[in-house]
Amino acid sequence: CNEVWNYRTGLSVKSISVDDLDNDGYYEVAIGSADRKLYVFGSKEHVMGSSAEESYSEAQKLYLEGKYEMALNYSRNAKELYLELNDSRGVSRAERLMEQIEGAIENEGNELETANRYYSLAENLSNSGDYLSASKNLKTAIAKYSLLSEVDLLSKADSLLEKTNSMVALTADSIYNNGSQKHSEREYMGAISILEDAREHYFWVKDKSGSRNSAQLIADSYHELARQQLNAGNPEEANAYSQRARSLYLCLDNEGAKGRIP
Repeated sequence: CNEVWNYRTGLSVKSISVDDLDNDGYYEVAIGSADRKLYVFGSKEHVMGSSAEESYSEAQKLYLEGKYEMALNYSRNAKELYLELNDSRGVSRAERLMEQIEGAIENEGNELETANRYYSLAENLSNSGDYLSASKNLKTAIAKYSLLSEVDLLSKADSLLEKTNSMVALTADSIYNNGSQKHSEREYMGAISILEDAREHYFWVKDKSGSRNSAQLIADSYHELARQQLNAGNPEEANAYSQRARSLYLCLDNEGAKGRIP
């Protein structure tokens, strides 16, 4: 076994007795020696000191695990034991740890409040029909709930995100159809603005086909604008539109090439 402490008596030990001599809840060790003396050793300080260190270590462990309320309870217990032992260094250590834990609890509360604000904003945006913005705010709320291990709130946000994403997909199709209509009516600038919006919606729900179709029609619109400007005698503007169209066509060709790689 490990040695906790030692003491040398005047002569050899004749008898040993262990009991709570003063009824304080801690055992004392009484030793009779051949030097005709009785040696009494208390265990209170050792036991309390060990308990204080155990509480402090557990508080540190729980703090690092993010279990702040439990960590705070253990650190308070450690401080009380250190105070009873008149261990000023131990008290100071426990108080510093308590300050860190209380700061973490306050910060956690602020983070939860922020997450709830994002969720509330997402609900309002969803109710007003802005499903893409709602989904983006829900993503932020979900990330924060996940870090805070808020399981119930995380599940609630995930459920709403699934609904808003399905609406984003439906909205994307509607926006694309509007942009396509503008293109067929030769309102190319209006078509581009609408189709860029459709493309963003498709990108959010990872609809590659919808995103590609939107980009194709945007490129076609820029191409038509280039022809209009060239016919109107504006070669510089025609070249600018042509460059945008060419850039999009190149991206679309590269995507198609990647899709054909075996």
